[in-house]
Amino acid sequence: MFRTEEGPFLAPAAAYNPSVLPEAFQPGDVISWSATTGCFERQLQRRHNNALFPQEKRRITPDDVVEAISRDQADLEQLRVEVQKFKDELTSPSGPDRLTARDINKFCTRAEELLLRTAQIGDIANDFRKFLRDLRDNVLVKCLRDSCPPEVKKQLEAGLAETEGYQQTWSNQFLAQFMRKDSPITEGDLLPSLLLEDVNTVRIVAGVLADQNLRGLGEAAVALIENAKKEGYIVPDAAEKIRALS
Repeated sequence: MFRTEEGPFLAPAAAYNPSVLPEAFQPGDVISWSATTGCFERQLQRRHNNALFPQEKRRITPDDVVEAISRDQADLEQLRVEVQKFKDELTSPSGPDRLTARDINKFCTRAEELLLRTAQIGDIANDFRKFLRDLRDNVLVKCLRDSCPPEVKKQLEAGLAETEGYQQTWSNQFLAQFMRKDSPITEGDLLPSLLLEDVNTVRIVAGVLADQNLRGLGEAAVALIENAKKEGYIVPDAAEKIRALS
């Protein structure tokens, strides 16, 4: 494959003649994934030829990849617009230097909403995530602390700690992407997709799912892992992930 500005294709001739494109990538094919992916392309990476998924989900077509990249880029562009609007509000004539504590708190809340959005979008939003995190922690929260009366300091710190805990859970990329209304991770793909993530992510998602009374994931994970092993695929840290889901 090679990559053009429009996306990945198999070969120059195939790029200009869709009729010669294969129906799906074959096991030996090398897909030229994006260097940094969004959530839709990332889910295709998880599924591609992976023994944890049903056979029909392992088959990825060139059109699937092109569509996923297009959706990811549309997400990123919309985020760019929203972040620019946020920056414009902060740098307006009535910006931070003239804001009340209530105004600053409102901007903190907006920064946190946008941070969650970056998690939903995926790694392609990392630059925005870093900017928003720095802005929230090093500018807005600092302003809140500096302007906070001593008698309500404890309340402020308690509120900030609660917000930080919320962010640590819900800004986990896998969880945020699964919870999207248009999530690329379908309910049927949840478990095999989750088993490909790190142990900490499995624990976070398991904790949220436990609150939703979703049981039996541990037993289902054992069955998936054993079936995949028969095809030669070993799930990293399988025992710890099973414990987290049980």
